[in-house]
Amino acid sequence: MRQIEQARPENQERLDALYWGGYRLLQNPAWFCFSLDAVILAWFAPLRPGGRVLDLGCGNGVLPLLLLARERTLRVTGLELMAPLADLARRNMALNGVDVEIVAGNIRGGEALFPQASFDLIVTNPPYETAGGGRLPTEPLKAAARAELYCNLDDVFKTAAALLKPRGRLALVHRAKRLADIVAGARGYGLEAKILRLIAPNREGDANLLYLEAVKGGKPGLRIPPPLAVYDGAGAYSAEMETIFRGPKTEFPPSRQRPRPHPGGEGG
Repeated sequence: MRQIEQARPENQERLDALYWGGYRLLQNPAWFCFSLDAVILAWFAPLRPGGRVLDLGCGNGVLPLLLLARERTLRVTGLELMAPLADLARRNMALNGVDVEIVAGNIRGGEALFPQASFDLIVTNPPYETAGGGRLPTEPLKAAARAELYCNLDDVFKTAAALLKPRGRLALVHRAKRLADIVAGARGYGLEAKILRLIAPNREGDANLLYLEAVKGGKPGLRIPPPLAVYDGAGAYSAEMETIFRGPKTEFPPSRQRPRPHPGGEGG
């Protein structure tokens, strides 16, 4: 991602190039900007042509754009509670000329907003920290993206279980420290963890993020591929991370021209 235009200085919006699919993205750093989490989730999420996809907590709409860059025939919907972010997501869809509906609403109770068993895939990068788990940013949108103030993991699994078709998949990125909560919570709603990819800053460090896929009505049996290291021993992006950044059939400028986002974002 690189900044290509400064927009709306009064509210700090800027226009960035995503590279994937040639899309562009309006972001407001006063709220938050997307990080590696969204890119990793978009890269690993299982897509099929024409599939119906729901992004729970879509924020500024980056994930729908990244998914469409991989598979243009997807029918994507975004759900976002915060009105300023929902508005920004709608403007990003219009800016890129894509047909993505952004629905205003919360993940908590989100199962009432859509027809039951209507999605093939649900993706989410939900708030990472439990409510009361530490100091929060003073900016309300940043706080809501970081901590479970308006929804928690149980809400994610309840909504996903209701809205996924039988054998549909839930794909999420979250903090590695919440792994036990995620696997147990998902199973409690009939979502069986099937793929787990741990993500670490480098090959020597402990994992701080995870990517997980769960299947509605799936049988027990978890596949754990080798961990993804974001950086190599020299501090540059790893070869796998470079491949992810390049995206589907797109070119990326040399590493020195690319910003280095933090391996873990706000969530949300």
